[in-house]
Amino acid sequence: GQVLQPGVYNLRKGLTVMEALGLAGGFAPAAAQAGTRVIRNEDGKKKVIRVPVTDIIKGEDRSKDILLQEGDTIVVPESFF
Repeated sequence: GQVLQPGVYNLRKGLTVMEALGLAGGFAPAAAQAGTRVIRNEDGKKKVIRVPVTDIIKGEDRSKDILLQEGDTIVVPESFF
């Protein structure tokens, strides 16, 4: 997605979405931060989890920073504005 260093990263225990985004160099200039989501497979079904990045960055609610699980994919879409 729209991060500075997209790729596959090893999961370490306790890694959150925001920490993973930091490992990937942060958001690219064209990133639609508010559209960030995690794609997770649960019991053979795809689950999409919205990540309220703006709220987390503002410090309003760090508890919304999702703990990643093995096989999760973070998607940061491109902004069209």
